[in-house]
Amino acid sequence: MKILGFDIGISSIGWGYLEDNRLIDCGVRIFTKAEDPQTGASLALPRRDARGARRRIKRRRARMMKLKHLICKEFSISLNEFLVKDYKISPFFKDNKISVYEIRTKALKEKLEINEFIKALLHIAKHRGYNDKLLIKDDGKIIKVLKENEKHMYDLGYKSIGEYLYKEFFQKPKEGSKNFKNIRNKKDNYNMSLPQTLLKDELNLIFDRQKEFGLKFSDEFREKFIKIAFHTRPLKDFSKLVGKCTFFENEKRAPKNSISACEFIALTKIINEIKNLANTYGLIVDNKKIKEILEFVIENGKITLKLYMRYCHLWKMV
Repeated sequence: MKILGFDIGISSIGWGYLEDNRLIDCGVRIFTKAEDPQTGASLALPRRDARGARRRIKRRRARMMKLKHLICKEFSISLNEFLVKDYKISPFFKDNKISVYEIRTKALKEKLEINEFIKALLHIAKHRGYNDKLLIKDDGKIIKVLKENEKHMYDLGYKSIGEYLYKEFFQKPKEGSKNFKNIRNKKDNYNMSLPQTLLKDELNLIFDRQKEFGLKFSDEFREKFIKIAFHTRPLKDFSKLVGKCTFFENEKRAPKNSISACEFIALTKIINEIKNLANTYGLIVDNKKIKEILEFVIENGKITLKLYMRYCHLWKMV
């Protein structure tokens, strides 16, 4: 029997040839990794990021067009009034000179004109914030900013994100002054990231207030607009590609990044570290304390050694 086997890696390919259970020959071919030598990033990363940006823009454009069709049907407006050519202002908003952030603030206090109302709705739908439930690859940086901005808004007593942005940033001194703050994120800067839940709350609040002030629109329009504006494409299902478990033949393997797998790995590391500390200091940590450490790690993503030892009643020794 002849067997030719390969061990394929990211920077090498090993091979071996067997005949009648005897090793005839073997070897390895080593080559340069397909990554940037300075940063270690994949050479395909720029192309992948550009493709992701194109898809995101395409989906947003389709979502906005769907909302415009819905608006035209509700308020009997010609779609041509929304179409923008050569980067000019849409004819429907041409006579409206005030900032959209001012309109969003104004919407909470008085009745808006139809063009102002639509401008505010489309602005929120276009810049709908971050859905923290989908920030799978985030290292905690964006989520931290989302929580800080939400807390800051409530601490200052603002009723909506639009009011917060208008009074805290848009009305502040212009660029060049010491107190200037950008109202939008810059490259590699997430300080102005906003949670999607607050923007959805603001949209509902605007609908409620404008209905109280006498603006006419149907409940069906409101429901459809919010559903389209905050629609999220379902994640692709890869369950059919998951193989069978080695130990439980009737069950599928657990994904490496599943919640249960992450908890298992974290718990294993915690127990091993506690065992090492127990051997060093001679103290035993009960199951209740281990569960507390696991809950802390799951909530915060990591734990420092000093805090770790404090949980284990060893803080006096650090």
